[in-house]
Amino acid sequence: MKLARGTYLDALSAGLFAGALASGGGAREIAAAAVRAAPLPPSQRAGDLLLDGYTALFTEGLPSAAQTLRQAVSAFRGDEISREEGLRWRWLAGFAAVLLWDYESWEELSRRQVQLARDAGALSLLPIALTTRYAVHLLAGELDETAALVEDVRAVITATGNPIVPTGCRDAQRIPRPRSGGP
Repeated sequence: MKLARGTYLDALSAGLFAGALASGGGAREIAAAAVRAAPLPPSQRAGDLLLDGYTALFTEGLPSAAQTLRQAVSAFRGDEISREEGLRWRWLAGFAAVLLWDYESWEELSRRQVQLARDAGALSLLPIALTTRYAVHLLAGELDETAALVEDVRAVITATGNPIVPTGCRDAQRIPRPRSGGP
């Protein structure tokens, strides 16, 4: 079941990344399929918390998902996650931090994601990590840091010959809206 949940989280991650550019089911449909899968007892594993939080986000809305997403963000900030989990899903935990208006966590998660991708020599993941990181600096008004990271992205793309595929994160616009209140 652990492998199936990881696969659902990978699919959800791809669905979020592709958004409206995906053919077939998007993040909402993937989340609904994950909910229909065999339920497991509550877990404190970082990946499970992230999957449970995102499935609740896309099926019930942010107020229902907020607590689990907060737990997932906290778990991904901790040192207990494996290198593989960090490489695969830390960016997704960072996106959850953005949804929760948790700038401090987003900053830390993006910094750690870039360092992990660099340390692992994961050139295919580095442009996405750097892009997330420069968004953190951009929102903070740190334009020199943003410009330097944009140049890093260009350098990696040039060196690898693999451009960043445009994203269509429009599924974020399809998250059920709360009737009242915030997260």
